[in-house]
Amino acid sequence: MKQALDLSSMKEKGRVEFLRNNIVYEDGANVTCQSEKGLILYEAYVEGDDTLYLVDDMTVSEDIIIPKDTVIDAGQYKMILTAGYSITAYEDLSGIIQVPAGYRLAVSGNETDGFTYTAEKKSSGGSHSYDGYITVINPKNGTVSVSDDWADEDQKITLTITPDKGYVVDKIEIVDLEGDKIDAKKVEDEDNEYTFPMANCDVTVTVTFKEEGKTEDKEETNETEETDKTEETTTPETVAFSDVSESDWFYKGVSYVVENGMMNGMGDDLFAPNAPLTREMLAVVLYNMEKQPESTGVNPFADVKADMWYTDAIVWANANGIVAGYDDRTFGLGDSITREQLAAILYRYAQMKGYDVTEKADLTGYADSAAISGYAVEAMQWANANGIVNGMTATTLAPQGTATRAQVATMLMNFCENVVTKAE
Repeated sequence: MKQALDLSSMKEKGRVEFLRNNIVYEDGANVTCQSEKGLILYEAYVEGDDTLYLVDDMTVSEDIIIPKDTVIDAGQYKMILTAGYSITAYEDLSGIIQVPAGYRLAVSGNETDGFTYTAEKKSSGGSHSYDGYITVINPKNGTVSVSDDWADEDQKITLTITPDKGYVVDKIEIVDLEGDKIDAKKVEDEDNEYTFPMANCDVTVTVTFKEEGKTEDKEETNETEETDKTEETTTPETVAFSDVSESDWFYKGVSYVVENGMMNGMGDDLFAPNAPLTREMLAVVLYNMEKQPESTGVNPFADVKADMWYTDAIVWANANGIVAGYDDRTFGLGDSITREQLAAILYRYAQMKGYDVTEKADLTGYADSAAISGYAVEAMQWANANGIVNGMTATTLAPQGTATRAQVATMLMNFCENVVTKAE
């Protein structure tokens, strides 16, 4: 049964009462509102009205209703909606709600009766018109944004493609789940915009850039396509990134993974510590740690094409029980890795290597421990016990939260130092 999270303003200035547990907080103070299950629903501060200002990502692992007069000011933070639960609100929250990898944000209702937001599993295949998901492979030497992540068949999708200084667009490749190519058309009078009609299934967009004025022959182009393996397969760079300093909490982790050839920069002297790491990138990291062994496994994933920079790594990792796909037979290319997914993949990798995985931590002290997916519970207990995945705060783990490159670098360092070294 849905429980209303009532946040009603009291007459006295600077005081707001959370009626759920009848606790009153002073104006401007950090507050925590707990459900009857003891799960933290909000960590925020209030200003004496009905506006709730988030001070961290908020994990929602219970059906909740946000009252009609309550305004959510998320700032840079997200409401992380756990699959199987819903948020009902009377304002548009689609821009601040994040769902787990492999899910889309579904919205029903209206402003009068309230919008209900849920996490809906991705779909794939089929001959009828339905929503398809658009994956953009992170490019080098430029950026690509898409007008919609999900779209109906034949809906016009707009790509905004912005090359870095000194680069121009080389190729735009759009391929649907069945392997059919889709042509992109240049928008007149718009330098950086292209459009294409949506397929009746998921599509993948890959854009490559080349140096302005440079002409490459066929042999050079083929070599570039085969060796362009994003940051995980290039030669390790120096640790002197312009966005990483010795005072940063992640400096040691970044230094470790770069010096050991596990991760590299994103170009232009940037490591991009706050950017997400995708599922295929993590597969490549582990594949490289194993010195790229040959795999006789079969590719079971509909969205993983042959001879791509990540194909061998994903096939190897799947054959060894390290990674698995979604229920729709896709791997989830381009999906950001979540903290619990990272723990689960490292846990399976440790098992494959024969490392001791018996040590487990009690996670009940974290208020959002119930938000951990069933498949990842043991992995998170192991990762926490071995200092690989620590709390985002003293009381939260944020298992569904996206793992940033800085977090992944630190977790990989902790894994190597606390697990691998101990096993040697």
